[in-house]
Amino acid sequence: MEFKSEKKKYWLGIFVAFAVLFFALFIPSKLLSIFIPLSFENIFYLSRFLLWIGLLSLFIYARKIEKQRFLLWEERKYAIGFYFLSVPSLLIITFIVIV
Repeated sequence: MEFKSEKKKYWLGIFVAFAVLFFALFIPSKLLSIFIPLSFENIFYLSRFLLWIGLLSLFIYARKIEKQRFLLWEERKYAIGFYFLSVPSLLIITFIVIV
């Protein structure tokens, strides 16, 4: 019986993740603009605020209900040289992809 309960808990988490993402992107741009005329800047800030609220709710869900870490992989310690090399290399890769 515990297995079904665990399975339902994870399916609920997947559903909540997609629902939060959908509502955070859909509500400010479509639904609110019908009832309340908002400028593009206000819609943008509202949608980003809702995305952060959704991320916070997913974090709380993962920690409290699933009793897991939010990020499933372990953090690694890198030397300072790694960061000095990774930033320019990412910029070069971005430039190559754009051009």
